[in-house]
Amino acid sequence: MSSDRTGHDSEDEGSGGDLALAHSLWVRWRGARPDQARNHTDDTPLPLVDVHIHRFCDIAPGADSKPDIDDVELRYVDGAVRTILRYTPTVIFFLVIGLMTYAELSPDVEGISVLLPSVSLWVVPALLGGSVIWGIIVLLVDRVGLIDRRELLKVILVWGLVFGLLTGSLFATYLVLTAPDPTLLGPNIIYTSGYLLMLLVGGLLVYDGALRTETLLDKLPEGNNSIVEDSAAYEEWITELKTKLTDTIGGFSTSHVFALLFVSQFAAIWVVQSGPQNLDSNVVLGVNLFANFILVIVAFKFLVLVKYIHLLMTDQYTPDGGNPKRIIRYEPFHYDRRGGFRDFGRFATRVNVLLLVAGLYTVFRLYVQGLRVLPAAGITGFETPFHLFLWIGNFVVPIIAYAIAAGAWVYYSFWAMHRKMVMDKRIHCKDDQGIRGGTEALPTVGDSIDDFDGGLDWYYLDIAPEWPINSRYIASLVSANAIPLLLPLFKFLG
Repeated sequence: MSSDRTGHDSEDEGSGGDLALAHSLWVRWRGARPDQARNHTDDTPLPLVDVHIHRFCDIAPGADSKPDIDDVELRYVDGAVRTILRYTPTVIFFLVIGLMTYAELSPDVEGISVLLPSVSLWVVPALLGGSVIWGIIVLLVDRVGLIDRRELLKVILVWGLVFGLLTGSLFATYLVLTAPDPTLLGPNIIYTSGYLLMLLVGGLLVYDGALRTETLLDKLPEGNNSIVEDSAAYEEWITELKTKLTDTIGGFSTSHVFALLFVSQFAAIWVVQSGPQNLDSNVVLGVNLFANFILVIVAFKFLVLVKYIHLLMTDQYTPDGGNPKRIIRYEPFHYDRRGGFRDFGRFATRVNVLLLVAGLYTVFRLYVQGLRVLPAAGITGFETPFHLFLWIGNFVVPIIAYAIAAGAWVYYSFWAMHRKMVMDKRIHCKDDQGIRGGTEALPTVGDSIDDFDGGLDWYYLDIAPEWPINSRYIASLVSANAIPLLLPLFKFLG
């Protein structure tokens, strides 16, 4: 039996990894070098931990990453929304600077300065002097070509924002949890840190994932080891998907109209209360409404994308109004060692990580925003049932929604792919029932099931993979999904 043969989950994902990597479609653009697929493989137990996250977006026009214009025909998002996602770090940077400056100048919102201890006079010149010295050091290193200037700027901007906003989020949580009465805390701008961190990390992951998903779907029919069985039906499927993603109503994008109506509900709730971060500020409210408008547009298009991918995985797409048709098929000996579904598994993993980020933010909101408007007597202390209803809808319902979304995603992604792989494997087994291939015809990685016209030994089909990524990694992801659901228990049930 060949050592290059595809096998159980017990085989390491890296086994034969160079060959699988060379055929990966989970890349940012057409023609990307195979090694660029390593930037974020999304098939490790903790896929969020990736030191290359600063490469996911650009920071300014003219960046060294390949422009994503005309790379693929399928566009998940386009126009201004795509531009905002592409420059997520820069957008968040200006939001942070703008909100901090506004808070320092506004009489209604406290700035970060009120939380800082008094600083001795000698500390300021010392910090300035150190900054100048290190600035010169960096310039000297850059002068001789030891570093990539643009890469360094990306690292500083992205990771500086991540650590800065994470520090602010943790400190905001500390302030609320250690306060004798959180309702007496002042309206400080630091309470927006968690929201901005969620926007930053989410934007980075969404934009990079969008590029890779577009390339995956666009290039899927190509290559000699493609899992597309019916090219004409696939072309009709992807054409219909493009149409739905760009659908308009009365000359306006359907996703934009949906987002406007959806966000308007929260606008009404926040106006009745004191805003999303309880700062009672029109400026902060405006920032939240605009950012949420973009988020809902992305989410709406994601639902469209998921529906069509699910039709693909369940063989339920009906071309030309005819009967449901199998468009893609399981290839037991595919280069990716996952039956041709590994890149779809990476897509599912990326979405799962995004859901986890959203789930953690809902918990942050419950603690940092919810406790600051929760009466000392608890939920029984609200003046009217209406106020209790608003509090539950604002802070508890999002956590419940996360639990439903996380569970649904596991079913509609990993489980649907697993079921597709198993059902197709059974079809192959049935086709070869009673036929045993010769011992000289041993399958190797890259062989198509069609290469074995005389049948294939059932053993090789039996040990072929049945999950799009390592099942242990899926178990890790599902376990991680429970973290946002368990965190509130420490405070409210402890």
